[in-house]
Parts: sequence; C-alpha cells; structure tokens
Amino acid sequence: MRDIGRVLLPANSSGQQAGQLLVATDAFLHVDQRTSMALQAVVGQMGQAFTGSRNLSFSPDGLDPWMHAFRVIQGSEIWQTHRDWLIGLGPEFGDGIRERFKWVSTITPEEIAAAKELRLRVRNYFDNLLVDNAVLVIPTTPGPAPLLDTSTPDLEKWRNRSLGLLCIAGHAGLPQLSLPVAQVQGRPVGLSLIAARGNDHLLLELACSLEVIRKPV
Repeated sequence: MRDIGRVLLPANSSGQQAGQLLVATDAFLHVDQRTSMALQAVVGQMGQAFTGSRNLSFSPDGLDPWMHAFRVIQGSEIWQTHRDWLIGLGPEFGDGIRERFKWVSTITPEEIAAAKELRLRVRNYFDNLLVDNAVLVIPTTPGPAPLLDTSTPDLEKWRNRSLGLLCIAGHAGLPQLSLPVAQVQGRPVGLSLIAARGNDHLLLELACSLEVIRKPV
C-alpha cells in the first residue's frame, strides 16, 4: 500500500514524521473488554514512533449520536440515488437490508439538516485536533467479525456498534488505516490510525515503521 501510495497520492504529504499519538478513550469504551485489552496492549508498544502520547475523550455523549447522524446522511443519499428503482421495481431484500431500505424512505429534511450540522462540528473538531501531524488511534471494530450463524438482530446490533467507530473518519473526511495487530478468541481485531486530511503518506509510512508490533498477541 505504501508503494502504491507513492505513485497515486499527491507528493506534498510525503516524508512527514508522526507527531503526538492521541488515544481515544471513549472509542476503547465502545468495544468489548477483551478487544479493548488486546488493542491497548499494542498501543502501549507504539510510543517510540511518536513524539509523545495523551488520552482524550472527543464525544462526551458517546458515539451513538455520531453513528445515527452518519446513518441518516447515508440513508438519505441512498434514497435519493435509488428511489426510482426501489419504487418502480420493488426488489426483494433479505433480513436486515429490507428494514434498512424501508427506513431510508422515511428520513425527513429536518433529520438530514441536523445530521449535517453534527457532521460539520465533527469535521471542525478534528481539523483543530489533528495538527502538527498528530495521529488518533481507535479500535477498528467493536470486536472480532461475527460468526456465520449470528442471528439477524445480533448482526444489526454489531453493525450499528461498528458504525459508531467507522463513522469517525467518514464524518471528518480523514484518512484511516487499519492494522491487524491482535487476536481475540483466535479471530483478528484491528487497530485504526487516523490522521489529518492529506496525511495519507504519513499513515502508510507509519504503518511500515510499526511492522515489528503487527504480530497477533
């Protein structure tokens, strides 16, 4: 990925040194305990790659409001793009997907406006936070990937919890790189690094420098 990035990404973000490591404590509270412990052990080994580290909490109300705003924006765009096809053809969907497509048709303009306002606040917050090549570290997902026999309701809960983490970079428009650095119950879990807009090269170089810790624990 680093070699591809050197070809495809703008050259003005290359050759940078990572600044401070920012550990998002509320993001680690969003995951199951085993995953949090496994990933925090890896975070403790990262210090030498950064100028320093500190803990922070960026969402006092938790990540669920960010997740909901992300779903509203995503759902409104899905409905705008596929409305004619959905109404005209009436396709059949499986469990979970059927309910989500039904929900997107009910999203109101007021909900969309509120969600976009929250997104703007999130974007401004991270633009001010990730200065001087600082890097935010969060769990990629709330735990290992669900098993094939997981029920539809449990899959929906897992999906929404995952979106609480995955929506952070999506809201803010930031580069994110997930590293498979640990295992829980024999299944891999990832640690994500998020940098300022345009710092894609920094993340790719950083991931290569952290290769020594990328063995499952």
